[in-house]
Amino acid sequence: MTYKILAVEDVPVQQKLLSRCLSLKGYACVFAETGNDAVKKAAEQKPDLILLDLYLPDMDGIKVCETLRSNKKTAGIPIIMLTARGDVKDIVNGLKTGADDYMSKPYNYQELLARIDAILRRSERNGNIDEVIKKGTLKLFPDVRKVMVGKKTVDAITRKEFDLLALLLRKSPQILDIKYLMDTIWGENASNDPHTLDTHIYNIRKKLGDPAGSRIKSVYGFGYKFE
Repeated sequence: MTYKILAVEDVPVQQKLLSRCLSLKGYACVFAETGNDAVKKAAEQKPDLILLDLYLPDMDGIKVCETLRSNKKTAGIPIIMLTARGDVKDIVNGLKTGADDYMSKPYNYQELLARIDAILRRSERNGNIDEVIKKGTLKLFPDVRKVMVGKKTVDAITRKEFDLLALLLRKSPQILDIKYLMDTIWGENASNDPHTLDTHIYNIRKKLGDPAGSRIKSVYGFGYKFE
């Protein structure tokens, strides 16, 4: 299977480097130079993963991410945000809008490929699970990556959020420590930044609403569990 990567990058030199890097790995690469073009190509071509630069000529990458997550056609596509910004606030904002991972420029291309590969492997594996996970009024359908609370479908759940929620439900009521959650969902190449996990938990709670969202409990100094 050949994976298709949509790289949202407007700098020609970076396009060439990314194209060479992704092609050597066997990925098919499609480029978009503006945010509007990225939104259009993501919906039309349905890539397996998006590399999204934070600085774009027509709109901020955060806005692009929000737009992609609000569209049912593109809501589930994994997104790695590429940013030259090192400020924690910008990273947290990217994760809050639905990015699955981030890398700060200048980044190591081998590490980027490793993160892409890990996300695609998890997406493929989790997409082949066909059981329905039920906890009270909360239901997860892994085969179509759908979440329902009662009779209402929860929109704009990202792949990382879905994988994290599914793991918490499958292991409930076990307390899962932070390292286990990070290693399982993000892999060995994951950032150790605790904001990554905390932000995803925050997003899941918000999207589920109460009372389902409040069943995800924080265990201070250790991790999380689903009651």
